[in-house]
Amino acid sequence: MRVAGMSAVVTGGASGLGLGTVNRLAEAGAHVVIADLPSSPGQKIADALGDRVRFVPTDVTDEDQFRAALAAAGEAGPPRILVHCAGINHTLRSSTGTGGPGTRRVRESDRSQPRGVLQRPAPGRRGHGGHRACGR
Repeated sequence: MRVAGMSAVVTGGASGLGLGTVNRLAEAGAHVVIADLPSSPGQKIADALGDRVRFVPTDVTDEDQFRAALAAAGEAGPPRILVHCAGINHTLRSSTGTGGPGTRRVRESDRSQPRGVLQRPAPGRRGHGGHRACGR
């Protein structure tokens, strides 16, 4: 796929799979917004990757923050690419088999992200929701 010149948002883009995706998109010539937590190394990564990569501090469970990331991506052109890699890394089970301290936060994050991120219509596509991208 040719992505040169396209605008992209990568949630969780400051580490792991998200960071790998940011690197590949930037290498291919896309304008990329790293949407990750303020405590992440997102700004350092954006600075190292050059002018086509921008960091926008974002908690994807906060719809206003996610909208700000989309708006930032829109400055380079309508966002055409959304890669959702945001996640929470907590131990889910303790040695007793019960939920660990991060279990509730992980479940809350998993439930809120689809509403705030994956079901958000692409800007500039009036009347088209995420279902159109899936070919339904």
